[in-house]
Amino acid sequence: MMEWLHPNNVAMDYVLYASQVVFELKYDDLCLAGNYTGNDCFSVAVRWNGVELGFDACVNSAQADGTGCSYDDFKSLMSGIWYNGYSASDLDEACN
Repeated sequence: MMEWLHPNNVAMDYVLYASQVVFELKYDDLCLAGNYTGNDCFSVAVRWNGVELGFDACVNSAQADGTGCSYDDFKSLMSGIWYNGYSASDLDEACN
């Protein structure tokens, strides 16, 4: 998964056994106060063994430390690396 995600702030010489990858969908509390519910209210953070990852596709929406993504930038990142070959709409069938 780490090779597929290709983060820009972690050296990928090897992946430790029993590593953990966590995807977090975050909501901005300022949007709640303004009753706004669009995609701009959401961001995505990906952590690998507790380290928040940064992605080249998210440079414009990243936090000051270069990590995280706006929801729309993350969807764009995923669409660029997501499987789109045979039976892409049914991954169970594609894996068979």
